[in-house]
Amino acid sequence: MRAFASSTLGDLHISLWNGDATVNDVADLHQELDALAETAPRFSILLVVTATAPVAGHAARKRAAEMLARHAERVASVAIVLEGTGFWAASIRSVFTSIAFLLRPPFAWRVFSSAESASMWQLPHLEHRDRRAVADVLNALRAELNPLPRTRSSGSTA
Repeated sequence: MRAFASSTLGDLHISLWNGDATVNDVADLHQELDALAETAPRFSILLVVTATAPVAGHAARKRAAEMLARHAERVASVAIVLEGTGFWAASIRSVFTSIAFLLRPPFAWRVFSSAESASMWQLPHLEHRDRRAVADVLNALRAELNPLPRTRSSGSTA
């Protein structure tokens, strides 16, 4: 099972991560960005990391940096949302800070504590500028990653 769910909204790639990111997960994300790059001359990335996601391993971080470097000229902005606080958020923030330090990206890059503030910041970089649509996509991704348990109707028997 993948550690993330994702979707595109025009020239914005949105991913929601709640599991342990592996090299294969990052490779899947890379394929999605390759596909988006074929249709959008420039695109932005909104990456939301839930408070339950562990810190990615070295190999996954390295693969993520390679992925961003490959698309650097096509990326308009990257917004990273860390939904947790405390030591966890500081650990994850250090991962993204080290990637940015190594990449020295030519695109806008910022870390946020909420998807709302991230989407506000990204608006000038996007062709599709509907914050409500971004929130709707994130809600759908949350439902995909954390489906509600099925309940039996009161009239059913086992």
